[in-house]
Amino acid sequence: FVNMAPKEVVDQESESGMGIVYVREKILEELKTKVKSGAEISKELVEKLTDDEEIDLQEMMVPIDMGNNEEDLEDLLENKGAKVVAEMFIKAQETFEKSKASMPEEDIPKPMTAEELASRLGPDFMEEGEEEEMMFDEDAEEDDDDDDDDEDEPPTKKAKKA
Repeated sequence: FVNMAPKEVVDQESESGMGIVYVREKILEELKTKVKSGAEISKELVEKLTDDEEIDLQEMMVPIDMGNNEEDLEDLLENKGAKVVAEMFIKAQETFEKSKASMPEEDIPKPMTAEELASRLGPDFMEEGEEEEMMFDEDAEEDDDDDDDDEDEPPTKKAKKA
């Protein structure tokens, strides 16, 4: 998991020594509804919880307490399945809500918009995907340039046979 909590939150730990992660509130609520109703939960929906590539900057992000779990989301989904991982996220929100009681008011991580979270986390948040996309585009352009260069250059001369 990428800890998406601002540095001042990352430096703190809840009473149980667990880490705080921010997730998309509307996706978490959708997962809660699906778990409660017994509906099927897709891997893609669970992945959207922490996806920052297609997020509206005004979307609310909420803190949850994921514990000492350092396993990658992809690995969790592969090993445990989407439903179990969704339940883990829901439980993490419940754990966070319980642990708030033991935190000083000023230290309690607050829900915030994706834009606020991005500004606290710095340039790496929400730009990583864009940077990768730009790198991909640059590679594609370089490949095109290489192809053009090959066409402009005369063919390599073959050695004359004696």
